[in-house]
Amino acid sequence: MRATQKTIVLFAAGCLSAACAHNPNPKPQFYQNKHVRSCLEIDKQNRPAESRTCWAKLEKKLATDPDFKQSSRLTAADISKIHAFADTRGQEAQSLQHEMNRCLARPISQRKARIECLTKFRRQHENTLSLSEKLEIDNSISAMIEAEKLASGQVEATIQHTGKLLGAHLLQEDNGIRIDTIQPGCLQLAEAQEQSLIVAISDTPASDLSPLERIAHLNACREKPIHILVRRGGLKKITFGMLRIHCLEKPDCRTIKETHLPPMACSQQNSPEIKLGLSWCYLAQSGVLRVEQVCAGSPAALAGVYPNQQFVGINGVIVMGNTKTQIDRLLESSLDNSLRFEQKKGSLLSPDALKAPPMTAPQTEACWRAIEARRDPSRITQTP
Repeated sequence: MRATQKTIVLFAAGCLSAACAHNPNPKPQFYQNKHVRSCLEIDKQNRPAESRTCWAKLEKKLATDPDFKQSSRLTAADISKIHAFADTRGQEAQSLQHEMNRCLARPISQRKARIECLTKFRRQHENTLSLSEKLEIDNSISAMIEAEKLASGQVEATIQHTGKLLGAHLLQEDNGIRIDTIQPGCLQLAEAQEQSLIVAISDTPASDLSPLERIAHLNACREKPIHILVRRGGLKKITFGMLRIHCLEKPDCRTIKETHLPPMACSQQNSPEIKLGLSWCYLAQSGVLRVEQVCAGSPAALAGVYPNQQFVGINGVIVMGNTKTQIDRLLESSLDNSLRFEQKKGSLLSPDALKAPPMTAPQTEACWRAIEARRDPSRITQTP
């Protein structure tokens, strides 16, 4: 009797195992993919910023790794789901960026209102923003508060005071802050050169900042390291230097990167922007991408891009100081996601986000032929 019972138990266990192996309703392959599971787990934990990154990386892997789709056994429906998740997260990011831009778009005279708006935005989206996004907002708020103190006379609000802090005589100009002369101090340690122009502070173009905001951003070097972008030259070669500045009692200041650029570099046949249906010229001195031509019916045309527009950023990253090759890489990494170009401050509204997929190879080839037929070859310089 006991042997019979043992046999029955073993048989039952075997049946259960077989039933598992032949489950008529297996879990869809989409949910079995480890990359998808990882992104879904992040979603479940309500970590929106990390979720955006996760789905974007998965989309990029699908686009750049031909073996991934086959090895993962993802169906067309599965891939559509991945794109849908990534697009939703991308739209959420764009919505956040627009909301923050509305705070920053308030006039300089309404600085207190800008501070209140950003503070409220930071508080409302505490669980949605990434650490780097929170840090960026905190830095902006700190700089505005400092600028407000400068404006009210609570602290010294002169470029001469800031110059003493950095060890230089500084002059305010429309496009930045001129390093007129250098004395022993921070800028000397960083090997900055006299007559260079500070064109960006903490990833913000100096031309977008009021004189008081520039001083506030630079004065922050007393509390923490800041980065400034300086420019010199301009005829045959333009040099940009990225300086790390920390104005301690014993200053910690150094140049961390130097880039040499030709004054202008324009789109070539293999440039990624051609896949979007446009060509542009990168004007290094002003740090803008000036649209050259736009092909009819292309993603760029549908988004409202037109010739002579001047873009200073791609998806929130300023292009000033980068090589054309670095800009190409930035653009290439975002071709399959939503793309947004930022225009110079004070110009007409930036175009809509480019959500359409890049053009096919034949469409791209036809677009390039049309661009090449209408351009002046004598204007084109070698891509750095």
